[in-house]
Formats: sequence, structure tokens, C-alpha cells
Amino acid sequence: MLEERILSMKRLMTVVVFMIVCAAALKANSFTWTDTGTGFFASGTLNATNIGGGVYVANSGTGTATGSIFNGDSLTLWAGANNGSTQYSPSGLFYFDNLLFPNSYPVLDSGGLLFIGTTSGGDLNIWGNGPDSPYSTWTEVGGSYILTDNNSTFTLAPVLETGSFGTGSGPGSAAQAPEPSALVLLGSGLIALARKMKRKIAS
Repeated sequence: MLEERILSMKRLMTVVVFMIVCAAALKANSFTWTDTGTGFFASGTLNATNIGGGVYVANSGTGTATGSIFNGDSLTLWAGANNGSTQYSPSGLFYFDNLLFPNSYPVLDSGGLLFIGTTSGGDLNIWGNGPDSPYSTWTEVGGSYILTDNNSTFTLAPVLETGSFGTGSGPGSAAQAPEPSALVLLGSGLIALARKMKRKIAS
């Protein structure tokens, strides 16, 4: 009888560990991104916080760029107030909000993302122009606009801790990012399973 209970507990623990691994895999708060324009390419990663309704706010990120004044420069996301509110860039030439909409098109709104070039010190602002429209990629150095591309392609893809979740294709597309409701469903199933196992052990 004791051996059966121990075996049941081991099975339960195996299921619990599996559920925890699945829950970790559902966290898609990291993203890869690319931005391709005329004579310009940039790519990198973003870390974001889910603020509900399928909307994320990027709070940190890095990248590299080739072309324009940022050629070979490292990029760092300018988080600003880090709350998704509209704010101005250090140069005062751009406004941004760092909001991500990974399950929508476009994945960036008109505020978009703001990066700062590590070497150049300039601003890089990438934003969306609405459905069925390309993105805009503008740069600034020393208070002057350097690149003004209103026909760029931006992609965003959620990344799992254990590897790639998916890839975007086409202008601004993104793979589906799991919602917190999936974790609620997972937790409910785990509780129901634990109750069932407890009843079996008790009998």
C-alpha cells in the first residue's frame, strides 16, 4: 500500500514538472526583430512586458545596423519612462512609445521603437503606418535627419527560452504570442489533476 502511494506521488511529481516546463515555454516576452530599408538593415532582440490585450511594452533591447550613418553601430533601446506612454527622443525630433502588437498588423504603432546608436549617439526610430502600409525608418545624428525611409519592412518574432517560437514573414508579420490565459488554463488543469491524484491516494 505504501509503495503504491509512493508510486502515485512520483507520477504526480512527474506531471507537475512537465506542467512547469510547459508553463515556462509559454512565456514569450522576448522577441527578435529585423528592419530592412533602402541601403539599411538592422536586427536584434527585445525584452518586453505584457500589459494586456495582446500589447507588450519593450523595456530593453539591442541590435546592430548596417548602412546609413549607423553602419556597423550597436543599437540600444531607449526605454524612457518604460510604461508605453508617448514620449520624445533625446534629440526631440521623434516621439515613441516602444509598444509591440505581436498578434496584429502592423506590429508597431505610429510611435514605434526608439534606439540609440552606441557610437554615433544618434536616434533610430522605426514605426508603423497602419494596415497594408510599409514601415518608416528614420535616423538622426547631431540634430539632423540622416535617413528618411518610409518604405521599410519590419518583422517581429517571439522567442522561447528554449529556442525559437516562430518567425514572421512579410512586412511586419509576427508569429502568434501565447496569451496569459494559456497559463491560467494550464494552472486549472494542474489543480484538477492534483485533486484527482489526492483522492486516489486517500482511497
